[in-house]
Amino acid sequence: MFMRAETPREMWRQMMPSIVPTILLFAVALVIGIISLYFWFRASNNFKRHDERLGIGKVGAILSIIGTGILIISLLVLFAILPQIISTIGSMIEMPAGVDEAAGRQLAMRFLSLIPVVMAMLLGGLIYLIGWILYGVMVMRLGEIQGLNPDFKYAGILMIAGSLLSFIGNLAIIGLVLELVSLIMILVYSDMSIKSLTSPQAQSASTS
Repeated sequence: MFMRAETPREMWRQMMPSIVPTILLFAVALVIGIISLYFWFRASNNFKRHDERLGIGKVGAILSIIGTGILIISLLVLFAILPQIISTIGSMIEMPAGVDEAAGRQLAMRFLSLIPVVMAMLLGGLIYLIGWILYGVMVMRLGEIQGLNPDFKYAGILMIAGSLLSFIGNLAIIGLVLELVSLIMILVYSDMSIKSLTSPQAQSASTS
């Protein structure tokens, strides 16, 4: 019994239910990361003026921005290549047996073109992750500074744990929640910390 081959559009529709949630999850994480990086970069500049050990946060913010840029570019390239691969697969299905050798070579070349894209995505994700971890270390160090809220230490731990979990499949949701919690804690304590560090009492204590 002859079965009609699926067209590329039909194949794409079948893939969408599993692809869309992943894309949305990644987009949410990316938006949260970009917004938080803006505030973190500003805060890290202020913190570094008072303690060189806190300069690691600025390095982390810069690395995360670079990693985010690499990820965005890689994803755009990936979404430009995927429809071509799906179209090639669809044309191979519709071809009679023995006529698909050229299409097979074309499909192989399409898949080979994905290798640098995937490598760039992995590199961008790794740079982004390292940046988050470095900033988390800075946040933990804030809790060691006299006069600041010691809960910064826990915010840093949550940030590092969340950044690691967000790259682990089914645990990504938990990682995002932890990152949100740490972000809220950081935003709450950052203004208090900067005011404490720039207060006349803190400045006189540092010069004495």
